[in-house]
Amino acid sequence: MDYKDIAAYSNSDYEKNIEALINNPGFLDLLNKFSTLPEILGENNIDAVINRFKQVKTVDDFQLIMHDVIEYNVRTTTDGLTYSGIENLPENKGSLFVSNHRSTSLDAAYINEILFRAGRETVYNGAGDNIFETKWLGYMIRLNKGFIIKRDVEDIDEKITEATRLSGYINSLLTQGRSVWIAQRPGRAKDGIDATDSVIIAMLFKSLEDKSYGEWLSSINLNPVAISWEIVPCDLTLARELAGETDAGGQFRDLKNILFEIGENKGRVHFSFCKSVHGERRGEIVKAIDAEIQQSYKLWGSNWLAWLETEEVSDADRETILKNIDVPRAEKILGRAKDLSPEAGRKLYEMYANPVKSSLRYTPSITDHF
Repeated sequence: MDYKDIAAYSNSDYEKNIEALINNPGFLDLLNKFSTLPEILGENNIDAVINRFKQVKTVDDFQLIMHDVIEYNVRTTTDGLTYSGIENLPENKGSLFVSNHRSTSLDAAYINEILFRAGRETVYNGAGDNIFETKWLGYMIRLNKGFIIKRDVEDIDEKITEATRLSGYINSLLTQGRSVWIAQRPGRAKDGIDATDSVIIAMLFKSLEDKSYGEWLSSINLNPVAISWEIVPCDLTLARELAGETDAGGQFRDLKNILFEIGENKGRVHFSFCKSVHGERRGEIVKAIDAEIQQSYKLWGSNWLAWLETEEVSDADRETILKNIDVPRAEKILGRAKDLSPEAGRKLYEMYANPVKSSLRYTPSITDHF
């Protein structure tokens, strides 16, 4: 099956697509606005940066550039990127990472930074075709091991065909021992409820219908990943959207969000790599993924304080929580609700409280969380 129109660029594609990228006016404009880029890449000026891009010949060359950029982003816009569970990943073959989804651009980028630090191979990652409306960004994504998920397809037969092709491409990467990241649902979980859309599992399996789900999962490693942001990317914008106060669509909205979330303060960020899941039926697999992600989500003070403010809580549990979190830090994060309308402020608190609700289904005792 031909995957060329959706696949990440291979080494043989690099020369022409690097040239297309560095000749794109939008990309050149971004470089000129990104005044710290020469310093990040150890170059003297923008012309030297462009020349560095011209020297890129392979996937690995481009990954080294992205590592420098993401490492700088982590250092300057977070209070620490941590991870746990790396021992759950096989060392001799790749994994299919299915994670919750909070950031349009940084979920997969930060996974790659962690894997780079751990000496593991970075992931191929899926991006919705809405992101590719900005041409230079499309080049960047596919040069950086990104592949296209076609969502803007109206005809039902064409949808089935595209789902089968996407499934075939992802499974071909896994068969080659590559790792792949994909979100557990189309689009971000804006409300903080991390639930797997069973359509994602059906798509992943679509090209393998001669096998059972159990046979498929025995041949690969499906590792859920729980991504926990102390400050949810674009949280105030998302709260306004949830309150119906802003247009959730609009041309180039995703690009604006990407550029904003890259530069904004993110607090602390933690990635939990979960044990591989198994199952014989799609519903069973969905429940297993949800259980791993919701139990492994690292709950920050911002989550606990929002939960205290939105739920009826016993005095003993309230005291336990307040003794174990950095209250001033959490209040500062949630205090930004003052810039929102009452309804959007309520949505913001719910966004932060919902991961606690999900986690308590599995560990209902508050004391067991500290």
